[in-house]
Amino acid sequence: MDAQLGERLEQVRQEEIRQVFDEKGDVKSESPVEERMAVSVDATKVREWGEPQLKPDGTQSWPTLWPDAKVGAISVIGWDSRDQEAFCTASSYVSGIEHADFFFKRLTVEMNRRAANLKKLQVVFVADGANWISITPANTSPFSESYSSASRPPSTGHTSSVGKLPWLPAE
Repeated sequence: MDAQLGERLEQVRQEEIRQVFDEKGDVKSESPVEERMAVSVDATKVREWGEPQLKPDGTQSWPTLWPDAKVGAISVIGWDSRDQEAFCTASSYVSGIEHADFFFKRLTVEMNRRAANLKKLQVVFVADGANWISITPANTSPFSESYSSASRPPSTGHTSSVGKLPWLPAE
């Protein structure tokens, strides 16, 4: 039953991706972020068995594969005045064992779902800089006009310092 539910949910998500990217439609907004959105992505390896292979001695072996399981979190960024630090709340998550371009389409649809107007939000993108992580018009269209390039903030020694950037006065 769980597998059937998972398959049905994935069908719904794939339909939303087709609707947004192929038909240039929208998804219904849920739990909208009003001012500042945090988007965090990362990946880990998961163990999978490959297709059985016949060895020269007639026995079978199953190679071990280690594909990336990608995960993204979309959150509201809040500010704790007492402790003077940013925090994330009201998070939603997406994940997939898929090529990065397909994953970013999934992530972009969820960002659109969480934003009443993505173009008006301040978006803080948090990632470790792995090669698979890239935002391009191919994997974010039709929302690519919502993304802008920003210079990388200077190294702060602690990621919570980066979270303070939206609240710091401009230099």
